[in-house]
Amino acid sequence: MALKLPIHMSSPIEGHQDWLHILEKAEKAVQDDLDLQRATARGMRVKERALPPELLGKNYARYCDLINKMYDAYLNSVHLQRAPYILAIITVLMKRLYELRHELVNLIVNDYIYVDAALVQLRMTPLDIQIVVPYHFPLETREDNMEQLLQKMWAGAARRKRIKERPKPVKPPPIRRESIYEPVPEEVVEIPPEEEEEEESPPPSIHTQVPEAFTYALLIQRHERFRQWYTMDFNERAIKWRRFYGDKRENIPIEMKHKAARIVQRVYRELMRIKREKIKETQRDILLGIKPDPFRSRLSFTEENNKVYERRRNTRLKIKKKYLQELETENTRLILFKKGDQIDDITEEVREWFKEWYYGYGFFPEFPYEIEGGTLLVVRGEVQTVEERKAEDERMEILTKGKTKEQLKQEQEALKADAKLKAEALKEAQKKEAETLMKARCNPFTDPGYAIQESHTLQEVIEALNIYRASWSLYDELPKDRFGETVYGYMKPLLTEELMSVMNKECRVIVDELMRLDLKMLIQKHQQAYKSIGVKYPKFKPRKKPKVHPPPVPLEIDDKLKKGFEALFDIGIITKPTVKMADVYGDLNFSAYESNIRDPNATFPLPNYGDVKTRLVLSCVLGCGVQPGAVRRKAVMLLGPERNGKSFLADTVAGELNAVKIDITPEKFTAIISKPVKALSNVFLAAKVFQPAVVFLKNIERVFEKKYKEYASGLSNSAPRSTAPGFRIRGYY
Repeated sequence: MALKLPIHMSSPIEGHQDWLHILEKAEKAVQDDLDLQRATARGMRVKERALPPELLGKNYARYCDLINKMYDAYLNSVHLQRAPYILAIITVLMKRLYELRHELVNLIVNDYIYVDAALVQLRMTPLDIQIVVPYHFPLETREDNMEQLLQKMWAGAARRKRIKERPKPVKPPPIRRESIYEPVPEEVVEIPPEEEEEEESPPPSIHTQVPEAFTYALLIQRHERFRQWYTMDFNERAIKWRRFYGDKRENIPIEMKHKAARIVQRVYRELMRIKREKIKETQRDILLGIKPDPFRSRLSFTEENNKVYERRRNTRLKIKKKYLQELETENTRLILFKKGDQIDDITEEVREWFKEWYYGYGFFPEFPYEIEGGTLLVVRGEVQTVEERKAEDERMEILTKGKTKEQLKQEQEALKADAKLKAEALKEAQKKEAETLMKARCNPFTDPGYAIQESHTLQEVIEALNIYRASWSLYDELPKDRFGETVYGYMKPLLTEELMSVMNKECRVIVDELMRLDLKMLIQKHQQAYKSIGVKYPKFKPRKKPKVHPPPVPLEIDDKLKKGFEALFDIGIITKPTVKMADVYGDLNFSAYESNIRDPNATFPLPNYGDVKTRLVLSCVLGCGVQPGAVRRKAVMLLGPERNGKSFLADTVAGELNAVKIDITPEKFTAIISKPVKALSNVFLAAKVFQPAVVFLKNIERVFEKKYKEYASGLSNSAPRSTAPGFRIRGYY
C-alpha cells in the first residue's frame, strides 16, 4: 500500500525551504574556510596577536550556528531517505568544529575559548553558538534488551540485599539428658522460606484524569470543614475573653443585632456586585487583548520544542512501517524479475574486461581480491588499466636492462638508505626551522606571524556536501506542491534504486566466484597455447594481499558474564542518574576574551560555571557521538573546592546520554572489594556491555598512595593540605 500524502503540506515544505537556506549558508562558510586554508598554503601569516583568534573564532561560531540549525532540521525532517544525508553533513561539520576548537585552545593556551570579536562581526550572542544537546541522543543510545537487562540486574541486587538483611533464626539451647543412655534427640533443621519473586508492578499511568466536579467537591468540603472549626474556635475564644477580660455590661438587644447584620449584609452584597462587575470588565479586556492575562501559564520553549520533535518522531515511525512493507514487496518483485538479468549483465561486463586485457595487453588481468570489493573496483575504475600496465612494463624494462639480480638488490638497498637519510635530514631541517621560528616569534620586530593549521577534515565536509548535491539537487528544484513525496515520506524510485544497488552487490559476489574459476581456466588454456608453440609462459608477480581487519566480535552475554557483574551491582556503584544539562545554571565569563588577547601580557581568568558546563557538553556529551578522527578528549578532570557541584556535573553528563554511571571512588570500590584488580576489569567490561557509560572517579589523588603518603598516615603539619580534590570522568560509547 502506497504512502498517502497529508492534505496540509505547509509544515514539511516550510521546513524544507529552511533546510535549503541552511545548506546555502553552510556552503558559503565552507568556501570561506577553504579560502583561508588556501591562503595559508600560499604562505600567509597573521602577525597581530588578536587577529588569529578572530579568524578562527569566526569559523568556529559559524559552524556552531550551522550545527544547531541542522540538528533542528534533522529532527523536524519527515523524509526517511533525506535524513541520513543531513546527519552525515552534521557529523563531518562536528569533526571540523572539534578541529577548530583544538587549534583555538592551543593558540590561546586555555581550555576555555571566547570568540567575542567574531560574534560582533556575525551579529550573534554567546547563546547563539552554544551547541544544543540533540533531542534524539537519549532515545537512540541503548537498545531495549540492554535496558531490560539493566533493570533485571538492579532487581536481583535488591533481592540479594533483602536476603542478606533477613534476621537469622535463633538456635535453641541443647536439651539436657539425665542419663547417658538416653537417645540423642535429632536436630530439626529449619528450611528457610524461599524468597518470593516480586512481581514488577506496572508504572503508574500518566494519563489518569481527575474529573473536574470531584476537584470542586473536594475543595468545598475542605472550606466547609475549616469554616465550622473556625466558628467554634472563635466562639470559644470570645466566651473566654468576656469571662476574664470583658466589661460587665448588659446583653445587646436582639433587634439591634438583626439591624446591624442587615447593614453588614447590604454593604457586603454591594461590594460583591462591584467585584463581579470588575471581574467581567477584566475578562472582557483580556479577551479583547487590552490587558494581559496574569494567570495564564507561560510556555516553555524547550518543552514545546520537544513536543514538536516527538510528533515528528512519531510521524517518522509510522512512515517507516509503511516503508518497510513497501521495501519487502519491492524486493520480492525485483528478485523475481530482475535478479537473473543482473547476473547476466555482471557476467557480460567481467568478460568484456577479460577481452579488453587479452586483446590489448596479450594476457589476462589479475582478479581483485574479495576483501577489496571484487569487480566493483573495475566499475569504479580503481584497477590498473592496460595503458598503465604497459607504461609500468616499459619503465621496469629500462630499470632492469643489462643488470643482474644482485645489482638490482644493491640498488634497492641504496634507494632505501638514501630515502632514510633524506627523511632524517628533513626531520632535522624541520626541527631547526621550528627553533628559528620560535626565536623569531619571541621578538616583536622579527615575528613572522601565526600560520593557520592545515585542516584534515575540511575535505570530508566538501565531499559530504557534494554527495548531497549530487543525490538531491534535482529533487530540490521540483515544485513541492506537485511533488510532495520529495519532502514527506519516501520516494519509490529511490527505494527501487537502493534495492537494485544492494542486489547488484549480492549478485556480484556470486558472479565473482564463478569468474575467478573462469579466469583460472582461461590462464590454463593460454599456458597450453604457449607450450604448444614452444614458448615459455612469463611469470607475473601477484599483488600483495591487503590485510584483513576482522570486525569486532560482539560480547556474548551469558550467565557467567552476568555472575561477574553481580558484585558490582551489589555494592551499588552502578547507578543511572536522571538529571539533565538544563538543570545546571551558571553564567559565562564574558570578560575573559579581552584578558586572553591582551598584548603583551595576557591573563587567563578562571571560568564561570557556564563555561564548565559548555566544556562538558563538548567533551563528554557530544564527544561520545563523534566519528573517529576528531580531535577530542576522552577523559575530563574537574578540579575545584569541595561541595561545589562536581559530582552533580558528572550526573548531568550521564543523564543527558541516558548512560549508566559507574563510581570507582576508592572509598566505595577498592576499600570494599577483596579483589580490586579483577573487579576493575569487570567494571570496564560492564561499561562496554551497558554502553553508553560514564566511569566516575572521585578524589583521584588518593589513588596514588605511594606518591602521597600523607593520605594513608595522616597529613603532617608541614605538608600543604589539598583543598581542591580532583574528579575524573571517562565516557564509553
